[in-house]
Amino acid sequence: MLGKRIKWKRLSTQLLAAVIAALLLAGTVLFVSNSALSEWFYRYSTNDAFAHREEQRYADKLQAYVDQHKLSGTDTDALDQWLRDHRSVLVILRRDGQPIYNAGLLWTEEASADDAPVAQYEVQFADGPAQATFLCFFENYYFAITILSLLLSFVVFVAVLLTLIRKKTRYITRMRDELRILEGGDLEYTVAVRGEDELADLARGINDMRQAVISRQQDEQEAREANHALVTAMSHDLRTPLTALIGYLDIMTMQKCKNEEEHARFLALSRSKAQQIKEMSDRLF
Repeated sequence: MLGKRIKWKRLSTQLLAAVIAALLLAGTVLFVSNSALSEWFYRYSTNDAFAHREEQRYADKLQAYVDQHKLSGTDTDALDQWLRDHRSVLVILRRDGQPIYNAGLLWTEEASADDAPVAQYEVQFADGPAQATFLCFFENYYFAITILSLLLSFVVFVAVLLTLIRKKTRYITRMRDELRILEGGDLEYTVAVRGEDELADLARGINDMRQAVISRQQDEQEAREANHALVTAMSHDLRTPLTALIGYLDIMTMQKCKNEEEHARFLALSRSKAQQIKEMSDRLF
């Protein structure tokens, strides 16, 4: 159970959870924003002023197309091509109240008698003027709303991921700065440990290594102090027999011994001091 609980705190698991949460949130934003914007645009597009502006825009486009190709009201093939290029609108052309062009089976006068817009726009053809009636569908606006909703959901998705990534990168940056403090020689500084993921394990490992270095330095310092104390003590202990040995040798060298017996005694004392020095040097090494 503990292993499973800790496993959920791993960095890879946190990233996977963040991706899933970001996808869910982005999907929710996509659905809500697309629905809300579509509903708002539907209400806005039913406004007579907006519908008139759209119909006038298509009327201007149709007039420009007619002028460019010098069309007459009977050039149905060219008019069909214009409709194929503008799939969000249907049109009926009338002259003297009689239809001279219909958008086709998609929209007949009988099927649209109750719903067709009553506004008519005059279009000048090569063979005379005609009255155009437009029916706009606004698919391009709904497509733009969908694209906008997708972009908004993508921004939410990226923002959720960046929140986790920024949190981890800030922690990595802090660890880098703390390592520089340790590099400067301040081994008493403790690296901050946050969470239970791999970065936290790394911080704990750095602290363990720092403690190991401190412990080794303390051991080395204690060893140096012990060596220094030993050398100091040994030098003091060596100085006493060495001084006596030098004195005995000086007496014998300057021939101040009264007789052979005294000479032999000083020689025995010198040998004793030399043996004492040897034993001390053996203990030292």
